[in-house]
Amino acid sequence: MVCSLRKVLARVSGSVLYNASDFKKMMKARLKFRMINSVIQFPFRVTYASNLHIGPNVFIGKNAWFDLSEKCHLYIGEGTHIGRFCQISGGWGDTNTFIRIGKNVLIGERVFITESDHNYEDVTQPIIKQGSVSKGSVTIEDECWIGIGACILPNVTIGKHSVVGANAVVIHDIPPYSVAVGNPAKVVKKYDFKQKKWIRVKSSSSKQ
Repeated sequence: MVCSLRKVLARVSGSVLYNASDFKKMMKARLKFRMINSVIQFPFRVTYASNLHIGPNVFIGKNAWFDLSEKCHLYIGEGTHIGRFCQISGGWGDTNTFIRIGKNVLIGERVFITESDHNYEDVTQPIIKQGSVSKGSVTIEDECWIGIGACILPNVTIGKHSVVGANAVVIHDIPPYSVAVGNPAKVVKKYDFKQKKWIRVKSSSSKQ
């Protein structure tokens, strides 16, 4: 069942948000989020809800999980659609960072976006005990399409109107008006404004 965001916020309980005090802050500051005509499907989980900034006409599908810390702000632009089971994680290092998703972005189901990574260098300690580090903010510019199961890793920018293929793993910047696929994701097409069409990028490693 889809509810308006206003109705959803009125029904949110401590079982949905990790921190009830964060929810109170979100309710008090909801005007700054400009969440006009936005929709969240339940169940939905978010930590540090006061760091979540949602524009108008946004859709967030069932079982989305925004796993934020106090050091990371998440911005979701107007008209963006986020599919079911998406996880966005950030702020688990020592620096302040952000994850910014632009306007009219389409994000498929089961997409993972993060700006943090686990420490692993100390071989005398289990990795799980070494904590995390912020590797750099993430930006997805306007009008992008992120395919099902894609993984967007830290310190990358995906340029305007670009496509990231299903199950791709993005570890480097993707230029605007590009199509990137694979693990790691590589650009296989770019839009040529002179020819007014998409042109395949020649590469010995890309499949024809």
